[in-house]
Amino acid sequence: CAQPISHCLFPSCPKDWIQFQESCYFFYNLDSYKAWNESRQFCENMKSDLVVISSLEEQVCYKMLN
Repeated sequence: CAQPISHCLFPSCPKDWIQFQESCYFFYNLDSYKAWNESRQFCENMKSDLVVISSLEEQVCYKMLN
């Protein structure tokens, strides 16, 4: 899951989330796979959405965390 950081409301990421640039990322049990719709619903319940990688730097960061 990923969510943008609102500097006015949230000075940092929520507990157990990882910050990279201006977004927060949450990795849940990677051994427990979910269908796309289930994954999206999980993220939406956390006020976020599935990650969309939009830069090479973000892709490198993601690979390092997995």
